[in-house]
Amino acid sequence: DQKRLGKPSRLNYFFKKTTSDVLVIIDADMICQDEYTIQKIALKFKNKKVGFASGGMHPLKGKTLVERAVNNYFIARTSVEKTFDFGKTSYPTHGFVAYSIDFLKDFRLPGNILNDDAYSYFACIHSKWKYVYAKEAGVFARSAGTLKDYTNQLIRYMKGGEQLKEYYKESIVTGALT
Repeated sequence: DQKRLGKPSRLNYFFKKTTSDVLVIIDADMICQDEYTIQKIALKFKNKKVGFASGGMHPLKGKTLVERAVNNYFIARTSVEKTFDFGKTSYPTHGFVAYSIDFLKDFRLPGNILNDDAYSYFACIHSKWKYVYAKEAGVFARSAGTLKDYTNQLIRYMKGGEQLKEYYKESIVTGALT
């Protein structure tokens, strides 16, 4: 409608208007891993207790030194997570998520929230609904390519984490964002 209202406002509009059983959200800078990516995440909702799901994110091959370094961090963290149990974490919820229509009946994002995906995760795990990580449903994304972009991304991430503490206990947010 020609107005910049922010991502949370637009998502809330879609949450209210959707009539499908599952609403899948993929950030504009992501590419589906294969032609079945959306189907793979949607199938997680066969379990009627699932309210929110996220898919796997994989970095595209880095073009710059910074992008390759960010990718190496991401790959190392993912590898460590396979070995050690981090417990409940919102880490895999970035940019590729899905909601059940029943979960959305009582769910809205705060208008100023920076980490809409992490907020959705916390709302789900602190409700009667179940969260599921659909690792087989993957997307590709480009990492930050310059130090300025990476710094801006980190600042936004940290501000978003602080903001989440306004809605959820600090111990939960801090533990889930590490």
